[in-house]
Amino acid sequence: MSHNALDKFQNPKHYKSMKNKWLDPDQIFSLFWSVKTFRIMKISVFLLLTGIISVFAGNTYSQSALLSIDMDGVAVEKVLSSIEDQSEFYFLYSNKLIDVERKVSIQADNKPVNEVLDRIFRGTDVRYVVVDRQIILSKEDILKMTLDMQKTAAQDIVISGKVLDTNGNPLPGVNIFIKGIY
Repeated sequence: MSHNALDKFQNPKHYKSMKNKWLDPDQIFSLFWSVKTFRIMKISVFLLLTGIISVFAGNTYSQSALLSIDMDGVAVEKVLSSIEDQSEFYFLYSNKLIDVERKVSIQADNKPVNEVLDRIFRGTDVRYVVVDRQIILSKEDILKMTLDMQKTAAQDIVISGKVLDTNGNPLPGVNIFIKGIY
């Protein structure tokens, strides 16, 4: 390298002009701030997504609650009461639909609630639905009908057509409401 070329790099004025042109303190601060902010945002999004995934991946209470029952020749009502005492579950049922005086024998050691209920109601038309910490007992046909009604109610029903006046002209801005729904 020639002596003149080295003088250019060693000249403080040359560095100063570079500093003013490329390394303005306001630009350094904004560059640092934007990189720092971007990192914080990435970490926040990562933690948020990790939290959401862990919530959906976790076991529900009905999957993690284990029951130990050893009862012989007792009424279904006593077994259900024992389950309520051992856990945070509570039962919803009608005595008119469910024969809670029926005698059952059940032995279960650290079994999930669905397995215990399957054993209790095996050979009957009683079915159950676990909703959070509530267990709804009902006859199979009634429960199926209720679930079918919920599915039908949850579906969007599309109604299309034209609303006309007495002369056959379309009426603008007309809304249709289903009686008893709105």
